[in-house]
Amino acid sequence: MRTKSCAFLCYLLFIPFILQGQFLAADINKSAVGSNPTLVRAGLNQIVFTASSDKYGRELFVSNGLENGVALVKDLTPGNASTVFLDVSVIGNACYFVTSTDAQTTQLWYMNLSTTIPELLKTTTGGGGIISEPNGGFIQLGDQVYFLLRNTSARTELWKTDGTVLGTLKVFEFARNVFPNKMSVYKNQLIFLAENVAGLSQLWKSDGTPGGTSLIKSVDTQFGIFEYTVFKDSIYFVANDGISGWELWRSDATADGTQLFLDLIPGNGSSFPSNLRVVGGALFFAASDATNGNELWRTEGTAQSTQLLKDIRTGAASSAPYNFRSANNTLFFLANDGVNGIELWKSDGTNQGTQLVKDIFPGSESAFKFVTFQGISTDAYFYFVANDDIQGKGLWRSDGTLAGTIRLKDIALGPNVSGATELMAFQNAVYFVTLDEVSGLELWKTDGTIPGTRIFTRLNAQGAGSSPNRLMVLKNQLIFSAKTEVEGFELWKSDGTAKGTQLVKDIFPGTGSSNFALNLIYKDQVFFTAEDKDQNRQIWKTDGTPEGTVVLKRINERGGGSSTEGMAVLKDKLIFNAFQTGEGEELWISDGTEAGTQLLKDINPNGQSIPFIFQPPAILGDSLLFFMAHDGITGTELWKTNGTAQGTSLVANIRPNDGNPNFYNFHISMLGKVGERWFFSADNVANGPELWITDGTGPGTRLVKDIFPGLAGSNPTRSIVYKGQLFFSANDGSSGAELWKSDGTRDGTVLVKDIAPGVVNAYPRGFLVFKDELYFIANEAGEEGSGLWKTDGTNNGTVRVKQTAPATVRGSLREPYAFGSYLYFSANDGINGFELWRSDGTEAGTSMIADINSGSASSEPEFFTPYKKDLYFSADDGIHGRELWRLLSDNVVSIDEPRMAEILVFPNPAIDQLVVRRNVENGKLVARLYDANGRTVVQPTLLNEESTELNVNTLPNGIYFLEIRAEGSLERKVKKIVIVR
Repeated sequence: MRTKSCAFLCYLLFIPFILQGQFLAADINKSAVGSNPTLVRAGLNQIVFTASSDKYGRELFVSNGLENGVALVKDLTPGNASTVFLDVSVIGNACYFVTSTDAQTTQLWYMNLSTTIPELLKTTTGGGGIISEPNGGFIQLGDQVYFLLRNTSARTELWKTDGTVLGTLKVFEFARNVFPNKMSVYKNQLIFLAENVAGLSQLWKSDGTPGGTSLIKSVDTQFGIFEYTVFKDSIYFVANDGISGWELWRSDATADGTQLFLDLIPGNGSSFPSNLRVVGGALFFAASDATNGNELWRTEGTAQSTQLLKDIRTGAASSAPYNFRSANNTLFFLANDGVNGIELWKSDGTNQGTQLVKDIFPGSESAFKFVTFQGISTDAYFYFVANDDIQGKGLWRSDGTLAGTIRLKDIALGPNVSGATELMAFQNAVYFVTLDEVSGLELWKTDGTIPGTRIFTRLNAQGAGSSPNRLMVLKNQLIFSAKTEVEGFELWKSDGTAKGTQLVKDIFPGTGSSNFALNLIYKDQVFFTAEDKDQNRQIWKTDGTPEGTVVLKRINERGGGSSTEGMAVLKDKLIFNAFQTGEGEELWISDGTEAGTQLLKDINPNGQSIPFIFQPPAILGDSLLFFMAHDGITGTELWKTNGTAQGTSLVANIRPNDGNPNFYNFHISMLGKVGERWFFSADNVANGPELWITDGTGPGTRLVKDIFPGLAGSNPTRSIVYKGQLFFSANDGSSGAELWKSDGTRDGTVLVKDIAPGVVNAYPRGFLVFKDELYFIANEAGEEGSGLWKTDGTNNGTVRVKQTAPATVRGSLREPYAFGSYLYFSANDGINGFELWRSDGTEAGTSMIADINSGSASSEPEFFTPYKKDLYFSADDGIHGRELWRLLSDNVVSIDEPRMAEILVFPNPAIDQLVVRRNVENGKLVARLYDANGRTVVQPTLLNEESTELNVNTLPNGIYFLEIRAEGSLERKVKKIVIVR
């Protein structure tokens, strides 16, 4: 293992990194919202927690505790939508977690932490759900894990599982209004609290069988048992039997063996024992006797060994010790001695060893006022959260001495703003969640030293990103949608520089989003749909200025607005669907003005036709638009319009409406236009979804070929027109979904190539014509192994360009985009995640050109848009979140920004010196090194014409970022730097 590690390190040291010609164009969303980790749990070798990222939403993550060791388990709710987690428990090498898909559905999952592949064990519906507890509602007994489930009848059930679907079984169903809780293990059986027939909480037990699940004994006649613990060979608990008051009891899990242990205040008086905690060989608790008030006690399980440890607040007054924690055979707790306020105390089980640790908040004020106390221990320290009145709430550690009790780091934003939460010990370090002004809520790690207290995760590094999308060019400027924490998703524009990137208009004022959609250019303006503050969606238009961004016409002011879902430009008119009270959802037309926006035709006078305009629009010639509509007689069918009411008519009744005039069935999809005919897929019931063609007339609308005879249909989809023919994906029933072509005749509709032999599906998709060849993506082994392919339309001419990843990497390639001399696309090679690739059409010329989000993380480049001779796209570098990026063109450089020279950075990892080497070119370049928190650690340094050495020998180990910037320009490059010693 050492030989391999050294070899890999040498490889990194001597292979310099060449910075490519891409850089961040605009960091729009700089808000440090953080990933807000929750449900942090530790296993034997892994940490498990939920967190939010701009890419995945809230999902489950796992880490081995090392830097850059955080990995997504699975995007359970695909995209940036979030999964709702109700509970996460880690038991040994197994993780059980509970998700909720909606208010009525709960799912129980199991995951072996060696493989981190989640398996769904059980789904409950109809109001049921898993009952979770702090730190996880699952407990292990033998080779089974037990948990509580609420069924659809509102009754609680005890379940057990061995981690398999078949091994997930119900043990016992409790009576209505019985709520079991606080499960633990005692003598090979479960012990827990649950209500008796009188509704009072009592001790129960279970051996994992229905007959072995029962009440141990009803003791309390007043309020029920609220606390118990297992100590030595007995269960100790607090109860009031109506005779002895609130006192300490013990049980051996039998009715006869459940007895009063000690009556500290004889008779019906109560000592009110609480905070039962086992430390070393003793049971500590707080209680009152007839003289001393509520103070600290201990017992070794006999009456003789039970004693008051110390009267911390002398006399009848109480120090009221609480929040007992164990660390290295020492009890840590909070108490008030009447002088120092509520502070941290410790006890070794003796009077002399029971002492104030430190007066953290000087004077009589409490260090734990307005602080949710949390404490956890490692082999070296006890960690806790406190307020010192100087730096506010923060994380402290103590070895039990005054000198060894220190605040670790001033992380929070100020007094009473934030403290550490979710404290969890793992591999002799403590992980916690806290808020800082740079990273937001993130997971931190400490080894008990101030330098060793640092951020651990940066899933939303320097903010969640602005997620630019729907990029398009209007009047020499980029128009797009982007998000900030202040305005939400709104309309933005850019001239290609950070300074020239500006909000156009906050259509939905405040943090709400207008959700810019359906954008197209018409009459030198962008027309789009958006929501205002009343969530009223209307058609808007913009010329790129705030005053020129207005509603086209308020068609419907109530019930969600116009409900426009499709728009198309036909000749000099805008055609769209819209809803208006009275007519319902029908077909509309506009000349781009409010006065010229009107209903085109009420297709269904007795209801609503719900027109569906295909995207992209299906237009024949320049005067005929195809769409689907329901006239109330024939059902949903293929229609056409020339922009007049008289020219809006049914093309053909392809599928009978089964005698139901209100039957809506959107069964048509347009595939491509060849000459004066459109290919489309349709299901006429008799043939299933098959290939059709139309010239816009009833007689000219016909089935081309029944590729897969029978009702199943070949389901033609994912298509393009190439060399006067339609190329598409279809399944003939014997070859799987493969590449087909058609000239519009039956005999001319043929399989081009069976890329994945047999019935396995190749799913050809992402078609693009480039250099007179047709490029596409295909799976060579069914669901796995995406590769870039090309074809000249023949079987032999259909070949693979390159397989970008091993066959085991599913969906490793995204749709390509042609720009200049190359195809650009996002691909995952199984090592670097989804990053920016390009291809010249050859295997040797197809490679990754930029690892924007260094390492195995993905930058996910998308929304490629050419502008001012460069290529703009959206990507996430792991530092700024998803933002707008720019790729310089192959041969042309913008005259307003100097060309940045080729830069070499080595060695990486670095030890003492970092060398930055550049070619001799005009223009000054400045280098700056900053840490993971964005703090500058090496001040901006002007680079020499050949090489510059940066001194990093004083920096601690970790991840850093080297920024190279052209002086006087916004052009910027960033490289991740690792420092090791």
